[in-house]
Amino acid sequence: MSIQIVMMLPPKAASVSLARHTLAGALKVADVTPECIDESEVAISEACTNVFDHAAAGQNFEVLINVGEVELTMHILDSGPGFPRGPPP
Repeated sequence: MSIQIVMMLPPKAASVSLARHTLAGALKVADVTPECIDESEVAISEACTNVFDHAAAGQNFEVLINVGEVELTMHILDSGPGFPRGPPP
């Protein structure tokens, strides 16, 4: 089984909730354990919340979710400037 989800979301708190609930629903369909679902919900919530701190103001962000047979991948993409190159300060 493979489930793929792509969402373009506005930078609003409700978008984090939508991404989290969509992910949980997909994982339930794939018969993933409740513990893994909980951990995945935390991960996607934290990633989406980071968009508010680092994305360009007012720009939508993209959430890509791929539930495979043995792995889950999530990509949260925004149009922010990114982090400066080089060693941390």
